[in-house]
Amino acid sequence: MVPSYLVEQQVDCSRLVNASKARVIPFEGGGGSSSSSAGCKKQVDNGECLVLLEFVKDIPADGTGGTFSCEAAGSSKFHGHPYMKIWAEDADGQRIGRVAEWPAKQCNGRISWYSTQSLGISLSMLSSAKLRMELISNKTVIGSLAVPANEVSGHGVSVRELDSRPTGFPWKPSAVSMQVFGSTAVPKKHTVFFVRHGESIWNRAQAKMQVYEQVRTTDHGLSDKGREQAEALRTRLLSADKPQELGLAAGMLQPDVVYVSPLTRAVQTAIISLGQLLVKPDGLGELVLMPNAREKLNYGGFDSWSTKTGLDILQHAVDEIKTLYKGQDSRDDVLETFAKLRVDIEEVQDRWWCEGVAESPAQLQVRIDQFMTQLMYSPHNTAVVVGHSHFFRAVFKKYLSNKFKAERTTLAKCLSDGKLSNCGVCRVEVEVGPDGLPVITSAELVLNTTTIPDGDYGVNGCCTNTGVACRSDIDNEMFEEEEMPFGDQLPDRLPDQLLKSSAEASAATAVRAATGAATGTDSVNR
Repeated sequence: MVPSYLVEQQVDCSRLVNASKARVIPFEGGGGSSSSSAGCKKQVDNGECLVLLEFVKDIPADGTGGTFSCEAAGSSKFHGHPYMKIWAEDADGQRIGRVAEWPAKQCNGRISWYSTQSLGISLSMLSSAKLRMELISNKTVIGSLAVPANEVSGHGVSVRELDSRPTGFPWKPSAVSMQVFGSTAVPKKHTVFFVRHGESIWNRAQAKMQVYEQVRTTDHGLSDKGREQAEALRTRLLSADKPQELGLAAGMLQPDVVYVSPLTRAVQTAIISLGQLLVKPDGLGELVLMPNAREKLNYGGFDSWSTKTGLDILQHAVDEIKTLYKGQDSRDDVLETFAKLRVDIEEVQDRWWCEGVAESPAQLQVRIDQFMTQLMYSPHNTAVVVGHSHFFRAVFKKYLSNKFKAERTTLAKCLSDGKLSNCGVCRVEVEVGPDGLPVITSAELVLNTTTIPDGDYGVNGCCTNTGVACRSDIDNEMFEEEEMPFGDQLPDRLPDQLLKSSAEASAATAVRAATGAATGTDSVNR
């Protein structure tokens, strides 16, 4: 009999794709699990008027000879950076409330935001108002729309064509997808579990100073140790006979939504550690790929470069899991679990990764704000986010409340200056602050999680849920940007001859980025 690990397990990734039910805002009640489906029933909630801007598709050409296409994204230095403005006007055409603006993004023909903003007025004020929106690029309005607010408010997902402005060549009308609803449709407080991925091949190479292993490829997957860490987290969650046995982590057993960074190590961690839990008969059964949760791209951070979108992300995850479990009987179990899941790839249909060789502090702050807005205006009580240490650290640094920092000084410092251990979990409470912005009012390390000083590579603990003193002294600034010897478009695997031909430059660059020795700053993405 042929051992199971020698039989190639096939996973049809196209069958995994499904728009998440977690996307739909409920029509009635004060939030909770999003089990409602879109229909024609009128939204009965009041409260603040919120707009969930999902995406704009079929973006027209930029009018300068370039096009906003996937091909252009891979071959042109200019990809376009459209942004969206939405506001309300009364019957006299006067603006009421505020102008909500969604940030500029690289454009590949479709832009996905899936984030919510307030129009600064009550939902009841929309009864006789119009919603106006403008899609802007290069200081030019390339699409606009004026629609009676009562035609889109409370009707679930609404898709409308924009009046496109560019002339001189044919184009397909752009279309915007959105939901308009009252703030009482979402909870005022959310419990969120931040889960760091398991040890990656990059982490392992970094700890051993294996520079070639770090720069020979991009978007590194899990190491064998990382797989074992993800399996240990899975075992801990599945072994609890009662939710109470997990203490503050009990909410992880039945989350309302699971968001996952599209980077390979995070996708693998989610599938291995949470997959079996999610595919249970009463389980959620799905993952949502969330590019805003990706790792901060530091200079030289090849592990946070990606070139994959949509289905290719899932196929790559399958291939990497096969490699990770090569020669092991448990491979088929993991792949079978993956095949039972459904994955929402709406936000990664176009280029979702950072431009250039590093993410500037300003770019990172915009993304963090969008991430927190997605959590704050989620219609779910409990969420899980599988992501990355430096990104989570940046979130803690900005969004931990002053009250929490004053009362839990040591833990606040560890979370803001250190990083979660691999497959570590931090339970946070996200609420709307007095200024209407999201704030983290509570944070607790659970499931024996520790934080570690950056640069320790997991050797020494920093903080635990018992309050061990923090020993981190981190300068959290970015590397100064320099020109990469490979340009700003990296392939999945860097050719050996390229590495050898630029050995001095690439080695010096990688060593500095991998160790942080040159500046003592953020070492790498992890």
